[in-house]
Amino acid sequence: MNKKPLALGIMSGLMALSHNAVAASDNANASSPVEKTMVITASRTAETVSSLPQTVQVIDQEQIQQQVQPGNNLADILPKLIPGLGAPTQVTTQFGQTLRGRPVLILIDGVSQYDNRNVSRKLSSVSPEMVARIEVVSGASSIYGAGGAGGVINIITKDASKETLAFETRLGLKASTEELDSEALSYNFLQSASGTVDKFSYLATLTGEIRKGMFDADGDRIAPEPAQTSRSDADSLGALVKLGYQFDADTSVKLTFDWYEEEQDTEYAANYGGPGVPALFGADVEAKAIKGLELDDQPKTERTSITLDFINQDLFGSTFRGQAYYREREYRFYPFGSTRTLAIAPAYQPAFRTDRAPLPVVNQSTSEAEVYGTKLTLETSINDDASVIWGLDYNLDKGKQTARGYDVTSFINSGALTYEPIGSRYEYGPEVETETKAAFAQLEWDTSDTVTVRAGVRYENINVDVDDATPPMETWFWNQYGAMVSPFFPDAGPEAVEGDELDYDAWLFNIGAIDRISDNAEIFINYSEGYELPDAARLLRDGLSPDSLMLELFTNAGGATDIGDSKFDAMKVKNYEFGWRGHWESASASITAFYNKSDKTAVFNSDYTVDMLDQVKTISGLESTLDVYVNNSIQTGGTFSYTKGETRGEDGKKRDLQATEASPAKLTAYVQLNKSNFTTRLQSMTIFDYNKAARDDNGADIEGYTTLDLLTQVAVGPGNLQVNVSNLLNNEYQTVYSQWAEATYGPASGLNAEGRTVSMSYHMEY
Repeated sequence: MNKKPLALGIMSGLMALSHNAVAASDNANASSPVEKTMVITASRTAETVSSLPQTVQVIDQEQIQQQVQPGNNLADILPKLIPGLGAPTQVTTQFGQTLRGRPVLILIDGVSQYDNRNVSRKLSSVSPEMVARIEVVSGASSIYGAGGAGGVINIITKDASKETLAFETRLGLKASTEELDSEALSYNFLQSASGTVDKFSYLATLTGEIRKGMFDADGDRIAPEPAQTSRSDADSLGALVKLGYQFDADTSVKLTFDWYEEEQDTEYAANYGGPGVPALFGADVEAKAIKGLELDDQPKTERTSITLDFINQDLFGSTFRGQAYYREREYRFYPFGSTRTLAIAPAYQPAFRTDRAPLPVVNQSTSEAEVYGTKLTLETSINDDASVIWGLDYNLDKGKQTARGYDVTSFINSGALTYEPIGSRYEYGPEVETETKAAFAQLEWDTSDTVTVRAGVRYENINVDVDDATPPMETWFWNQYGAMVSPFFPDAGPEAVEGDELDYDAWLFNIGAIDRISDNAEIFINYSEGYELPDAARLLRDGLSPDSLMLELFTNAGGATDIGDSKFDAMKVKNYEFGWRGHWESASASITAFYNKSDKTAVFNSDYTVDMLDQVKTISGLESTLDVYVNNSIQTGGTFSYTKGETRGEDGKKRDLQATEASPAKLTAYVQLNKSNFTTRLQSMTIFDYNKAARDDNGADIEGYTTLDLLTQVAVGPGNLQVNVSNLLNNEYQTVYSQWAEATYGPASGLNAEGRTVSMSYHMEY
């Protein structure tokens, strides 16, 4: 189905409304609240949006809470509000939710959630009900270092009430309209107590959610996604505790404890086609849920963080912000079945009595990380027109990933329903310890009444210590063929890939300027650099030692791995943007053109391996926003984003990027009615077709789709009743991620999206 007529029709209507509204307010002198909004993410100190020469967006608590419903997380909510952010996946991972075609750095209260194994679950492990605001900086960032090549999303959680004692309560229920059954219900709650007594402040919040099954537009249960894990039939709990003390008007300290846990407990499995699991061997089967799963250790997400923040706004004339943090996380995946056929070298075919050695595997991995560090930031005024922000960062990241195997025969005979553990846990890539030391400085200079220039530099020294590790393919091979091979090679066995230390020195620069061309508009231009560290654990998972017997026995086992190889170099990204934003009493709008470039490309291969290639990758695009207040009651607007990405290999040929990198064009639109006791919002999100990568045989052919949501909030008693209808027209479609996963992992991952749901929540503060 072609989505363009609907999308363009909505946008045309909004533009007509904006023309009328803007024309009516051209002579307004008052600044809108948007330009005066204070943000801390862009420069690590409080500044107004209108002073920043880059694309910055602030999503306030009201906008977030309007979208909240049981079963939804920030990965579902934010693409409807942020142009350029990839479409919702409706599974646990946020893989493919890039910003401007690059990975986005997630912060929680200013603490980076980046680690070397960088599993994409960060937006699904935060309770939206705990969020006070979200600040988004698009484009590479030289302020934060690794991980922010596409931009930064800072999730700022709620703080204590100014009252002596205040409570907040939220209860919610969600149901599928296509399966009116208790198995289609989800529930959530929030209970919070907070307050301020003299100089002491406190907050204690507990959230929880019980999610049953998810059902598609036909009323069929959606199966668990075997590659990256689903969120159906899962329970979650979250706790947020903050203790603060205000020493004086300028000095304060705050201790934050943040914990989240989610674990699946389902009786349903993905469909591999029944006994014999034909889907694993290329058969085309229907993606559906099959009852009868026997799996003790089901997917799990758990994270814990402790943060200490200190602020002194007059430390020898400077504003000082200090932060120390510790966090740990554990992600357990769904068991994944795969098979590989090893081609036996001619000299050894008589011993094997065949020229092929099948290597079927069923394994389940668990990724763990432990991170601690400090961030010190000072803002020093030079004179009335200039100031400098400078500081030091230290971060130590320890990560590992292990796996356990399951009996292949039981898996095959049961049709992927029975998982019987075998053997002990084994390495699923090396343990990696990354130590980062950094210093930065950022100058801000008001060169005139209307022009502000920013320029900065960041230096990082990164040491990556990679342990020796036995590749999983060695473990699988020797478990299955060890008894056959050992008589011929009695001294042979699994060979570990030798570890090494990698050292990087990264210089990152940025320079930008903003010109407030009128009381209501500004233009800006910006250049900034960011970088991505290679995922050493993931890259080395598929390698083999130069001493591996497998390299001699098989012609397609791959090559020997050398950690000193250039594929482990850091990847620098250079980002350019030029934009305009306007703000009037009855409207605001923005448009930004961007271009970024790197000299390396990470490639996910059809055999599930990952390579870092010396290929230039360029991404360009356009982002725009529009909000119009037609009158005191009616508000309308939307966003649009377009991204084009390509690589150029050694052969000089250009190849378009997959949709999980260069997100398909996206259009959002809304109209909202605001009254004193109720609010109603109708919103749409259109994902356009994307077949560029498929034409280059470089990815899935993505079919676009449109969804509509109706969000209503009514004042009832001491609080508000919220009724949300998602996928209002009950459209049947597959998310961008599911279409990509089906092409990559097979039909078991090609899940339908959730059909229409209705949720009711009651929220009160007292």
